[in-house]
Amino acid sequence: MKKSVLLLILLSSTSYASSWKKEITAYAFEGLSHICSQSRELNYNQRSEMRTIYINKKIERKREYPANKDYAYYASKQIWDFGEGDSPSYSECAAILKK
Repeated sequence: MKKSVLLLILLSSTSYASSWKKEITAYAFEGLSHICSQSRELNYNQRSEMRTIYINKKIERKREYPANKDYAYYASKQIWDFGEGDSPSYSECAAILKK
């Protein structure tokens, strides 16, 4: 009995951690794609491409999680060290966002 309860608790906490990680990742990708779409390092075509990626990431994230734009920037800063106001290069953005 104790083993089954412990197993049930372990599985539910693992499931919760997995969904939490997916949510953080969704916010981080949205934040990074927005930062990249506004980077001064990009030319017009690259910026347009990043803007399209940003809109797609935002729609994808909004389908599953509530809106919190500030958290998107925070998650992006924590995972990739790109924050609001940074200007990453096209190659940095493309390497992460085009997976």
